[in-house]
Amino acid sequence: MKYGLFLLVFLSNSVFANDQEEWNFLLVFPMVWAPSIEGNVSSGQDVVRVDVPFENIWDGLAFGLMGDFYATKGKWLVGARANYLYMKDSTQTKGLNGPITGSVISPGHDITTRMHLSVNDLFFGYEVFSNLELLTGVRHTYS
Repeated sequence: MKYGLFLLVFLSNSVFANDQEEWNFLLVFPMVWAPSIEGNVSSGQDVVRVDVPFENIWDGLAFGLMGDFYATKGKWLVGARANYLYMKDSTQTKGLNGPITGSVISPGHDITTRMHLSVNDLFFGYEVFSNLELLTGVRHTYS
């Protein structure tokens, strides 16, 4: 994303330098990113189903950030969007004891999960006709 911000500043100083119109800026922050997480975790033959609906994400949310930035000048548009979510959760599994002697067959475990999710966009646009803009850009996704 740091290269995207560099590119944003570079383009604003070089491509649009001779244009007489003023820059207009819009910052959309803070916002709420409301994901749900679903999937499988497997180890050999064992498969554990993972399903974390949005209402459970609040319990494990450690940090979240989302915002948009737009700059327009004349018919040009440059924008960046950043979404980041860090979750962590801990749980304990029960051990398994033998039925006759009560001896430990399998001990309990402490399980900690940490998850980073990020979706970031850098995009550019040009107004071809009134109320018709062509947009292009790049998206970086991380999980």
